[in-house]
Amino acid sequence: MAEEVVVQILSRLPPKSLMRFKCVRKSWCALVNNPGFIFQQLHLYNKFASTPILIKRTVISRTESTSEEVVFSLLNLHNDDYNCHLEANCHSIVEDINFPASMGLKTRGQFIELPMPRPRSFDEAVYVIGHCDGIICLLVLYISTSVIICNPAIKEFRLVKDVDVISFHVGFGYHPKSKDYILVNVMSTGEKVYDNERLVIHPPRAKLYTLGTGSWREINTNYLETETTNFWPSLFQFYFKGIFYWLGNEQRKELVSEFDRDDEDNNRLVILFYDAGDELFHSLLLPDGFYDPNEGRYAMRLALLNESIALYGFHRIGNCPAPFEIWIMVDFDGTNCSWTKQLAVVPTVELYMPGPLWNNNAILINREGRVVSYNFDKEKLKYNPIHGVLRAGFQAAICVHSIVSVKGQPT
Repeated sequence: MAEEVVVQILSRLPPKSLMRFKCVRKSWCALVNNPGFIFQQLHLYNKFASTPILIKRTVISRTESTSEEVVFSLLNLHNDDYNCHLEANCHSIVEDINFPASMGLKTRGQFIELPMPRPRSFDEAVYVIGHCDGIICLLVLYISTSVIICNPAIKEFRLVKDVDVISFHVGFGYHPKSKDYILVNVMSTGEKVYDNERLVIHPPRAKLYTLGTGSWREINTNYLETETTNFWPSLFQFYFKGIFYWLGNEQRKELVSEFDRDDEDNNRLVILFYDAGDELFHSLLLPDGFYDPNEGRYAMRLALLNESIALYGFHRIGNCPAPFEIWIMVDFDGTNCSWTKQLAVVPTVELYMPGPLWNNNAILINREGRVVSYNFDKEKLKYNPIHGVLRAGFQAAICVHSIVSVKGQPT
């Protein structure tokens, strides 16, 4: 068989099969480790494969006498799931992730026991930062702050230990210039009170961690500051084509009092993004109605929808039923954009803040202890084979399968 044909066949196989085939021939082992083949497999296999969704779920809640326990799983969904019967579990496969002891987690099989009490002021002891090319990044906030970077498809795990500079705002993705995976971390540099009342908030600083070198370096934060305001990211949203996206706030540098910190007049919602190409931060405004208090309140997230940036969630106006809305970013030139509303519908079932958008017209939610897909076109629920999910600590993120390695120089 011609080598080109072998490459085409192997590049369409799942990671588990390729890991086994490395033992068949030395030439196949060299091929599977080749960066060009890894890139080819990443795109060809996932073009037709099932959609893996990373699920973090709490299975035992914390009490005065028991610790919280969480499980990480991959829920593999095929794109034709909505052709199945409403209650059918066809095409849905669940694989729990077992973390090795070297990751510093207290585990019992797939169960991760979290300490008491909750760490610091953050609700999560283990939090999903993000994912890129099959690699998942987790923030661990007990014992000492660390980051777990893993590819569960090939069972590779890596621990970045004692990361004192990590904040809850860290992002994860790929650096196209260095051709390596990176963490981008924005941190506070403190604040100072003058005259026993006036608060001055210092501008942020940022660092970048490269997986290949295992080291941090300072990066430019000029565009996270104006003469009168600072820009602060909230939790990381996602990475796409060299750009890291956060929802965030533009906040006044000087406040009359620290009690004015959360006042809406001193904060403005924005999208912050870091362009790994020019290594600069930038900001974008949300749709105009988001800044009009008469338009109600929004609880939104960012997602990737048909390779476009989407803003989605609930728009609440008084006591009226909250419509679910999807806004699509258009005419994005790298620094400015406009928005168009793609969907505004009141769901036929009660939904809390949804998980990720999936299959263009569906969202994943935690409903009554089940992981459920809700289809807006058909107004139907699809129950997936994950049970016993508590509302607290639930996270979900759409991923891909790959053979991208997380190994590099020791950290």
